[in-house]
Amino acid sequence: MDATISVICYKSKTLANGEHPLMLRIAQNGKSTYKSLKISVAAKHWDFERTENKYHS
Repeated sequence: MDATISVICYKSKTLANGEHPLMLRIAQNGKSTYKSLKISVAAKHWDFERTENKYHS
C-alpha cells in the first residue's frame, strides 16, 4: 500500500505564456491522482526523459 509521488511537467497543456504546468502525481493501488502545483515551466527547461528540471542541482 505504498504510494509513489512525482512531479510531472504536463506537456499536453500549454498555458497562455507558452509554459507547461507542473503537476504532482500520486499513485497508489494502481490509481493516479494529479494535483496542480500552481507553477509552470518552459519546456526547454524540463528533462522529459528524467522528469526533472534541467537546472536542478
